[in-house]
Amino acid sequence: MRYPVYLMNKKFYYLLFGLALLAWRLIINYSHDLIPGIGGGYYPVQIRAILETGKLAFRDMPLYFYLNALIVKMIWLISGAENDQVILHVTRILDSMIPPLMVIPFYKLSSRFTGDDLKWYFEIQALAYATLSIAPLFMVAEASKNSSAYPLMAFFLFYMFAFFRERSSTKAFFAVLFLILTGLTHFGVFTVSLTILLISLSVFYRLRAIPIIVIIVVGSLGFVYLFDPGRLDSMLWVPVTLFRNGMFRYGPEPYSLITYPATLIILSCALIVIFRGKEKPERYDRKVFVILLISIGFFSLPVLGREYFNRFSMILFIPMFILILQLFSISARAVKRVIVIAISLTVASSFIYMISKPKTPALSQDAYADLKKFGDMLENPHSTLVIPRHGIEWWTTWELRTKIGGTGSLDQESFRKYDQVLVLVHKTESYHKNMPVHLAIKEPEIPGDHTVFYESDHFLAVEIDSTDLGFYSE
Repeated sequence: MRYPVYLMNKKFYYLLFGLALLAWRLIINYSHDLIPGIGGGYYPVQIRAILETGKLAFRDMPLYFYLNALIVKMIWLISGAENDQVILHVTRILDSMIPPLMVIPFYKLSSRFTGDDLKWYFEIQALAYATLSIAPLFMVAEASKNSSAYPLMAFFLFYMFAFFRERSSTKAFFAVLFLILTGLTHFGVFTVSLTILLISLSVFYRLRAIPIIVIIVVGSLGFVYLFDPGRLDSMLWVPVTLFRNGMFRYGPEPYSLITYPATLIILSCALIVIFRGKEKPERYDRKVFVILLISIGFFSLPVLGREYFNRFSMILFIPMFILILQLFSISARAVKRVIVIAISLTVASSFIYMISKPKTPALSQDAYADLKKFGDMLENPHSTLVIPRHGIEWWTTWELRTKIGGTGSLDQESFRKYDQVLVLVHKTESYHKNMPVHLAIKEPEIPGDHTVFYESDHFLAVEIDSTDLGFYSE
C-alpha cells in the first residue's frame, strides 16, 4: 500500500500535532473572560509587578514572567498606550504558543533514536502521547509556567543524551544551558530533569560520577536559593516529605490517574524487552533505555506522597516519549500492539476528561463584577489587606490593587502595616459551575466578633481588628 507523500515526511506530522496543541490551548485560554483555573490570575499579577516595580510581587522562578513583561513592554512602546488588557492577552497567547514548541526537540529526539526507520503510524502514536495526553491538554492557562518548561526540558534531554554519545563540549554547553533555563522557568520540571541527569551520570560513569554528582547537587541548591529561598527549604526536606501522605493511601487527583495505566503497561513492556526480548537495544541505547526505565519507574511509585505523585505525573510524558520510540523500534509485534492500545486509550481518556470537566476561572463573570463593587468601597486599597480563599486572592489584588494574605500569616504586625484588614468569603452558592473543589479551596473562617463591611449574593467581607487574637494566631 502506498501512502501520500506528505505522510512520509516526519516534519509534516510533527508540525500538525504542534498546531493541534496550539489550537487546543488557544480555545481553553479564550473560553472565558477571565483566565481559566484556580491560579489564572497569578500570572497577570506577577507580570504587572515587574512592569511597575522591576521585580516579582511574589518569589518564584522568574524567566517566564520576565519574558511576558518584555513582550508587553514592547507592545506598550509600539502602541503608545499602557493597557492592562495587553498583559492578559500576552499571558494567554504565550501560554498557547510556547508548549507546542516541544515538537521541535521531540523531532530531534526521534531523529536521533529512530532515524527514518520507524514506521510513520508508530511515530504518530508516540507523538500523540507526547502532545495530546492529559498533561499538555490539562496544564494550560493556570499552569503556564509548568508547561512553558516542557520544551526546555525536552531540549535538555536531547542535548544531554547527545553529549553522552558524542562527548561533545558543544552538546554539554547546550545541555547545561537548557537545564538552567528549565530551572529559571519551573522548579518541579527542573527537579525531574536534574534527577534524570544524576541517574544518567550514574549509569554512564558509575562510581566516577560521584564527585560530579556532588558538585551538581550543591550547585543546584545554590541556584534555587538565589531565586527562591523558600523552595530550597522544600528541596532540603524532600527526603522527609517525599513519601508522606502516600498516593496509594489517599489516592491521586483524577487527572494524574489517566496516564498511570499506560505508564505501568509501557514500563512492563520495557522490562519484558530487557529481560526476555529477542531484540535488545545497542549498548548506548540500552543505557538510555535503563535510565528512562529507572527515572519513570521512580517518579511513578505509588508510595510517593500524593502531591508529589500528582505533580510528577504531569511531567513524565517527556521522557516517556523517548522510551516509547525505543520500544517501537525494537519490540515484537505483540508488544507494539499493546503499547498502541494503551496510548490510544490514554489519549481518548484525556480528551473525555477535559471535555467533561472543562477548565473554568476561579470566579464567574458575575462574581468578578461584584468583586469590583466591593473594591469601589475601599478608601485606600494600597493600605488594605484582604484575606480571601485560594484562587480569588490573585484576582483581588489584580483588580483592586490591595495587599493579600492568609490567616496563617496574620499577626500583630499586619495591623500595624495596614489601615484595614478584611476577610473576604466567597459564598459557595456563587461558585462557578465547573470550578474544581479540593483541599486547597477553603474559605477563610470568620472570627466571632466582627463588623460586616460588605455583603452581596456573591461575597461577605468582614473587618477584623487586633483584638481578634484567636483568629490570627491559628
